[in-house]
Amino acid sequence: MPYPTPFLPTNLPKSMTSMKSMRDSYDILSEFGNLATRAQVKKGLEFLHSHRKQSRRVEAFYHSLKRRLDPDKPFYRFKTKNSLVRTILNEYFAYFRAVFNETLVPEKAEERLTTTLRASLGYGERKLNRLRESVAEKEFLGNGREPTSLDLIELDLADRLRLEGFHFLGGVTLPYRGPYLYERQERVEFQVELPLLEMSVAVIFMHDFHALGWLDFATLGLRRTGGWSKTDALYCVNSAWDRESEKFLVNFLKHEAQHQYDYSRFPQIADGRQEILEYRAKLAELVFTSDPRHLERLLASADPKSLSPHCRAAFQIQKGFEKSGASRFGDLRGTPKGALKVKDVNDIARELYAESNQELLGGNGPEKYDGW
Repeated sequence: MPYPTPFLPTNLPKSMTSMKSMRDSYDILSEFGNLATRAQVKKGLEFLHSHRKQSRRVEAFYHSLKRRLDPDKPFYRFKTKNSLVRTILNEYFAYFRAVFNETLVPEKAEERLTTTLRASLGYGERKLNRLRESVAEKEFLGNGREPTSLDLIELDLADRLRLEGFHFLGGVTLPYRGPYLYERQERVEFQVELPLLEMSVAVIFMHDFHALGWLDFATLGLRRTGGWSKTDALYCVNSAWDRESEKFLVNFLKHEAQHQYDYSRFPQIADGRQEILEYRAKLAELVFTSDPRHLERLLASADPKSLSPHCRAAFQIQKGFEKSGASRFGDLRGTPKGALKVKDVNDIARELYAESNQELLGGNGPEKYDGW
């Protein structure tokens, strides 16, 4: 599933007068990114407002985001003159503004998105019925549920945009809808080692994005989806990764390959239990990481009440490490105080992964995790 890449701003202005101001800016924007990842965009904007005078970088970012989310006169630039693309993005961006400003609850915002897409793109009842008949004999989205009108529109938009040279993916990146719209892609084969096996995977590298989901929109690109897994291949946002780096080989490749393995091996968790999938994929990262701060960064978003399955999964990993006795080495969510080395992280993650595997192989399925 779509996966937020680490927040690593590289464009801090050279005019900053001290390392302290640079660190202050980084910390403030990083905390905003954490709040946005938890789907608390309005709270994040309020946080930025209260800290906007800390540096020119933070103040400029705050005002740019305010302009983008302005409910009356929003500002953003399109990268194409294609009228279909611009119409689609205008409607989705209005949906984003509604949910981020909390002027509508997500369900009502989605209803309005459906209504505006139908009106602006000509999806009358007769056309929707034809689309519904065309998918009636298929399993929809792999789980057999009845498609909504918006689901049908998005499936049709993918076909319409393909004829104009674009690729489109709709659906939900929990907790919000959000389009992924791009121009080019290339396919590369990889061998990936996971904790218990090695597997071959195809990776589709995607280029030239016009929309990269709700998190990218909400953070001006400071946090974004790095890619996702489907049964046919892994899909990778090319601009988010250096293909030779550990971040690509571990944070993306092992994470998403673990998803693909789990889809086929444990289908009972593939439908509606994304936090379990994320828990196992994040453990796969930790089994192989050589980054001493990998665990710390992962736990920065831990939140048991978040709408984001990534954040809930991170909280379960925190609990697992604490139960293992790892907390005796220091503060798991802050600067390490003791001796929790990378090998300790690898070993504990492997133990937690094996426990999860055993539970699933024992037939306990998702109900084992109902207390999450």
